[in-house]
Amino acid sequence: MNAQKTEQAEVVLIKPTLYDDDGFVQRFWLGVLPSNSLAQLNSITSKALRSIITPDTNILIHVLEDGLLKHARELRKLARSFPKPETKLIVGLVAVQSAQFPRALDIMTSWQQKGAVCVIGGFHVSGIITTMLDGVNDPKRPNIPCPKKMPEEIQSLMERGIIVFHGEAEIVWKEALQDILNGSPKKLYRGGKPNLTTAPLPLYPDGYFEGNFATRIGTFDTGRGCPLSCNFCTIINVQGRESRYRTPADVIQAIKELCISFGKASFFFTDDNFGRNPLWEDILDGIIALRKEGRAISFMIEADLVCGKIPDFLAKLAEAGCRQIFMGVESMNPANLKDAHKFQNQVGLYQTLWNRCHELGILVHAGYIIGFPKDTPESVKADIEKLAEFGADQASFFMLTPLPGSENHAWAVANGDTLHPDLSRYDSFHVTTPHPIMSDDEWMNAYRSAWHQFYSVPNMVRALKRCASREARMDLLRNYVWYRWSFATENAHPMVAGFYRLRPYSERRPGS
Repeated sequence: MNAQKTEQAEVVLIKPTLYDDDGFVQRFWLGVLPSNSLAQLNSITSKALRSIITPDTNILIHVLEDGLLKHARELRKLARSFPKPETKLIVGLVAVQSAQFPRALDIMTSWQQKGAVCVIGGFHVSGIITTMLDGVNDPKRPNIPCPKKMPEEIQSLMERGIIVFHGEAEIVWKEALQDILNGSPKKLYRGGKPNLTTAPLPLYPDGYFEGNFATRIGTFDTGRGCPLSCNFCTIINVQGRESRYRTPADVIQAIKELCISFGKASFFFTDDNFGRNPLWEDILDGIIALRKEGRAISFMIEADLVCGKIPDFLAKLAEAGCRQIFMGVESMNPANLKDAHKFQNQVGLYQTLWNRCHELGILVHAGYIIGFPKDTPESVKADIEKLAEFGADQASFFMLTPLPGSENHAWAVANGDTLHPDLSRYDSFHVTTPHPIMSDDEWMNAYRSAWHQFYSVPNMVRALKRCASREARMDLLRNYVWYRWSFATENAHPMVAGFYRLRPYSERRPGS
């Protein structure tokens, strides 16, 4: 390291929360799902710094979630300790989604005032650079429009001295850290889509879960990329449509270490489509072997609705301890699925697949989008009833949103469609562009009604009765408590909510 006077390198990795409609940060006493990307960057950062920092330089890495009470307090305490003499301070805003971008900007502004070098990465910057500057290069999705221009909000970041990181960090983050420590960083780094076979696994710091989460649920991504072509999706434009995957032995060893450390392993495979990982069977066979040794293991995955056609896939999932599959159902209307390029979803096959899952003791969690062009308040109501009748045990509802980085957003920009200017609304829970049939109020009411309709007492009782075991029934009941609390009490989406919301006025959005 060339900076001779630097005796300490301090890296603060922050997962930002978002602002609500009243300008308050979404923050909770206890979280539910930790950030896999934050754990991943912690692991990459630790490995990179060990290889570039001299032995006489002290290294400190802080890994904190802005949306958790204790972490937010630690961040404030940490900020008050800077600037420090002979310390290089690097602040990384990690896995920043579009709705979190305004909050991330405010966080970086405050840290720059403390002398920090700030870096931002995640789906918003990676997705919008890909679709607005680079263009999507995919022969199976030709003619997606691209203005070939750096988005204004990204250009503004770089003009403020904020470093922009496009793509994934496994390889290039080390180079970026070295440049920052040497005092010669670039404005833009491109991490690309690295090979994952030698990449370190996500690592949560010691004590990360204690006093911060309602339960201990770890995360792994065994692979990245999805071969499908859904036009509302940003993943295929950020992580690509070709599957990249980790070495199964590394995944199995990490799970075994969790069992040794905590007596059990409960986790979520965050792969967008686990069934498309060509090494899924090796991973599941390894987990099955651990369970046969007496290890207590349970997990959930994401998979598409063709997963039931993969020989032995569902049976091995059950044997390995899978308790729930999150499936991108999106709609019960075949015309909507066609419009979304969701060609693999065949509504007539849903019930057979879900019945088989129930036979094996696996719960079905449906991801469902409201606001496709052919949706009406009446059709949404009928489709939600059908969703419950077909056997979905849980559902997470979203509003169709032209997310920056998606094909839908690229076309909306090219066509001059009306798009809401506030990125905080791009969380898939707000109206951001007019619907062709429904008014904004009708659309929002249809979305809110879907939650109450699906999670009605009769629907929940029906799902609880079909659980194959008491263990599955208790799992589902806990999820129902969490989901009902989130949307009915906290007025927040369960996937970003926790328990007991706080609204600190001191961090309210400027101008609110």
